[in-house]
Amino acid sequence: MLGAGITLGPYDILSPLGAGGFGEVYKARDTRLDRTVAIKILPSADLELKARFEREARAIAALTHPHICTLYDVGHQDGTDYLVMEYLEGETLDKKIARGPIKIDEAVKITVEIAEALDKAHRAGIVHRDLKPANVMLTKGGVKLLDFGLAKLRAGPAISGFSAATMTTPPITGHGSILGTLQYMAPEQVEGQDADARTDLFAFGAVLYEMITGRKAFEGKSQASVIAGILERQPTPISSLEPLAPPLLDHLVARCLAKDPDDRWQSASDLRSELAWIGGAIPSETAAASARFTPRRMAALVSIIMLAAVIGVGVGVTVRGGPATTPVVRFELRPETGSIFTSTPILGSGVQAALSPDGRYLAFIASTEGIPQLWVRALDAVSATALRDTAGASFPFWSPDSRTIGYFARGMLQRIDLAGTGAQTLAAAPSARGGTWSTEGVILFCPTSGSGLMRVPAGGGKVEPATSLAAGHHQQVSAEYWPVFLPDGRHFLSFALAARKEHRGIYIGALGSPDTKQLGNTETMASFADGHLLFVRQGTLVAQPFDVNRLELTGVATPLAEHIGYYPNFGYAAFSVSQAGLLTYAPAMATTGQLTWFDRSGRREASVGAPASYSAPSLSPDGSRAVVSIIDPQTATSHLWLFDLIRNTNSRLTLGPDSEFLPVWSPDGRALAFSSDRTGLPDLYQKPSVGMGQETRILSTNVSRFPTDWSRDGRALVYQEATTRGYDILLLSLADRSPIPFLQSPFNEAQGRLSPDGRWMAYISDESARLEVYVQPFPPTGTKWQISTDGGAQPAWRGDGKELFYVAAAGKMMAVSVNPTARDFDAGVPRPLFEVTTPEVSAPYFWHYAVTSDGRRFLVNAVNRTSSNIPLTVLLNWEAALKK
Repeated sequence: MLGAGITLGPYDILSPLGAGGFGEVYKARDTRLDRTVAIKILPSADLELKARFEREARAIAALTHPHICTLYDVGHQDGTDYLVMEYLEGETLDKKIARGPIKIDEAVKITVEIAEALDKAHRAGIVHRDLKPANVMLTKGGVKLLDFGLAKLRAGPAISGFSAATMTTPPITGHGSILGTLQYMAPEQVEGQDADARTDLFAFGAVLYEMITGRKAFEGKSQASVIAGILERQPTPISSLEPLAPPLLDHLVARCLAKDPDDRWQSASDLRSELAWIGGAIPSETAAASARFTPRRMAALVSIIMLAAVIGVGVGVTVRGGPATTPVVRFELRPETGSIFTSTPILGSGVQAALSPDGRYLAFIASTEGIPQLWVRALDAVSATALRDTAGASFPFWSPDSRTIGYFARGMLQRIDLAGTGAQTLAAAPSARGGTWSTEGVILFCPTSGSGLMRVPAGGGKVEPATSLAAGHHQQVSAEYWPVFLPDGRHFLSFALAARKEHRGIYIGALGSPDTKQLGNTETMASFADGHLLFVRQGTLVAQPFDVNRLELTGVATPLAEHIGYYPNFGYAAFSVSQAGLLTYAPAMATTGQLTWFDRSGRREASVGAPASYSAPSLSPDGSRAVVSIIDPQTATSHLWLFDLIRNTNSRLTLGPDSEFLPVWSPDGRALAFSSDRTGLPDLYQKPSVGMGQETRILSTNVSRFPTDWSRDGRALVYQEATTRGYDILLLSLADRSPIPFLQSPFNEAQGRLSPDGRWMAYISDESARLEVYVQPFPPTGTKWQISTDGGAQPAWRGDGKELFYVAAAGKMMAVSVNPTARDFDAGVPRPLFEVTTPEVSAPYFWHYAVTSDGRRFLVNAVNRTSSNIPLTVLLNWEAALKK
């Protein structure tokens, strides 16, 4: 065994993780990329085996899939061959099984992900040949299949019809008996014949059988009896051992374990589809519905009720009148285990979800370990699938044929097929506010806050203005968000912001025409379905009749659901409706946090105030006061509150009906700068920090602006603004109110913080496709230093400039030592201080902690992530609810 401190190439060994017949595994650090990896040491000295191993390992390294452990590197040093792999935290499936049988719905979810991994490998011509519970790792992000493809390298002299190299794990009985791997071998492996993808499917059936029953499919007291069982016998049916198991699982597993490969499932893809179908199937007697249901709605109802039954959620079915009356069905959906629904980048105003037009799928954004990603769930399935390469995704919307999803990520408008392949970038969208896809193949979208709507062909092409605001004719409207096409594919709805509140609300426009018309003075966006516009009014989702021929609202609005997540000053509301009679909505995601003092070790010292929906805590220069934004749950607006930390009192600082957020202290502690959207888009304001002094607007234009720091000499305010490029960092001279650009690029740069001596600017940027912390000289020279190594945000300086703090993507408070007397920027290696859990808000203009000037205490907006994991409600046949 290698000891800590040993180096293999660029990898420092940290500690052993385990050992087996095919080598020893160690936890190590990649010194080049400063990341943790797993290294497997290969014991064989066979030159032919080494050459074959290296050749095949290179092919496997290109096999990228979310449920396959990634192979990073292959190396050789001093006669030692080694593999460098993704380091995973979790437990192997065999350890979970050892605690008892796994619930059926969980087992189906796990095996669906295993089947997806097998399908990916089989399509690349790679067969695992050693699928077993010990090679399946269960992580927070789902299944990870280990040792993928390397079993092909375990060739050796045949002993009793099977490879001696597989006889290296602990025996199932006494000394000298057969090893556990044998019990997952297909008959062709036992007989020494060639194996193909169907061999893996035999092992798959054995694994699924063991998960649900808690016992192996083939057991015996000796090697011979196990082999005889594999070659000649079928295991006891699952339903005989687990009465709650559906009989369909017996058929699926029996076909996996067929002795002849031709009698088995012929692909992992077919097996995965069958599992998903089993998860969504129901007994036929529960499929009673109205004679007036269309086949599509009947199928949706059947699938949804079964889904609810499988996953154990509550379902309410309301039937009014006789058998011909259509039922209304409501039930809740939650994200996959280990993930949570991700709020919008706008003050956590609601879940981002979109129903497909045909009502068969739900696309949504959920985060695993703080990284938002696009997921899709078939409503007749028991689990959702995360789509690859969609990190940072937001605001999904569907193509009219329900086969493709549009979304925004990394400052771009993108599209991806339902299967998760073929991602395509269509246009720049630095801080998007929604998109929609017409039946004529046009995508309409808002690329950034403060802009008009743009259009682009759905297949890619020239991006052009779609509205008069986008073309530069502002009139009374300052921004247009959340477009939705009407059925004719030409007219569209949008939500407009305006300086005068009577001009805010739902507008209707048409492609090819600069003319728009206001339909209503509403607080949120609208969607159209079944002759109604749906929108939110003071937190209640309502439906109002809409004449698509005259393009006019008619009748009165009828309530559908209360307490919907929405943010009126940006017009977003957390609901989605399909043309197949389905509606989904969610409550507000304004996460309740607790302002809490932590020391550098992470010890909780005290709480400040009561739990509330906090953001952007900011400490006064002398540390005696704190100001913070708090979202009012009744109005969904944000206001500034001042906390006296000495007297333990608090009071509201801003009293208007509009939102104020992101406060910054002046260096003398006598004033505050902040943003407010009281005139439409967020402008920069200033007011005294004590008393009821007047609030003064200090900068107003047609883009959104947010302060992030105040220079120590009091002469300039650091702020960020949203442009068509994304977020840029500027300074405002308080003497003449003139903007001074600091950093403007095609990427998002935000959260600028000046060092105490004014020499350096810390900030975040997504130029590497994820947010990282950087430092540049001030004034800028073009030189920069990347500070964070694996994602980071919310930089803050210690009062003497000797440390820079930030929050890593993994949720750790990090500290970086800085030499303030050095000529060039001189920083140490980031080191973790303590775990910190703050609200998941993907917008780059929020921060959730403040640090004292001596760097010893941190005031953190701490939340319990699990408590913020709110559900989505699905309502089937929502039109019938209007008639109650």
